Amino acid sequence: MLARMKSQLAEWEGPKPPEDFSETAEMLLQEVEEEHPKAAGLVREIINALNSIGV
Repeated sequence: MLARMKSQLAEWEGPKPPEDFSETAEMLLQEVEEEHPKAAGLVREIINALNSIGV
């Protein structure tokens, strides 16, 4: 099953996800910010905490 998934991912021609975790978190933040400001604040705190420990 893992080999099949790797093969499918190798053939994927759609948009590629960001390789950097902070980019992914930033995209998530932008998506939820307007509708869920409290969740966006929590995500922002997590991003800051991870950045402060070098992740």
